[in-house]
Amino acid sequence: MECSSAADCGDNSWISSQYCSDGDVYQLYRTWSCNSGNCDYTDVSKLKESCSDGCIGGSCVDETLTDLPDLKAKYLFNQYPKSPSAGDSITMVFDIESIGEKDASDIGYRLYTGSSDPDKTGVVSNLSVGKRIFIVKTVSYSNAGTYYPRIVIDHNRNIQEIDESNNEVSTSLTVS
Repeated sequence: MECSSAADCGDNSWISSQYCSDGDVYQLYRTWSCNSGNCDYTDVSKLKESCSDGCIGGSCVDETLTDLPDLKAKYLFNQYPKSPSAGDSITMVFDIESIGEKDASDIGYRLYTGSSDPDKTGVVSNLSVGKRIFIVKTVSYSNAGTYYPRIVIDHNRNIQEIDESNNEVSTSLTVS
């Protein structure tokens, strides 16, 4: 685009999503300029907000929200068979860990199969702070292929947590 000044090119503005770095909130900032009659821009990571209590998921942690549960999904893998075939009963294992400041109860989860085969759901009645539970579910795939099952903890977002971004983990699974 041709220009005679930066004002011809566009408004300087924040772009992309906010993210955490060194405990503070950052975001890309786009600055427009006019160089030799052509519009050009530069994107620079800039501090958007200093956080006194740290940063999670692109936002400053609100000190009043730290006295909440926080659930984390860390593992998802196929236990048996390691090389499944179409129609096999496949044992999948995943975990839920309570890493927050408060116990959590009525924890819903959904194991998405990554196919048209039915998802698996369930509820953990209670999980104390610092505890982890491993859950075993059996799934089956009708057809051969590569699938991407994922587990989502608190999939209905019924539990207010310190960090909602750590509730999901996925894996790939090849079925012959």
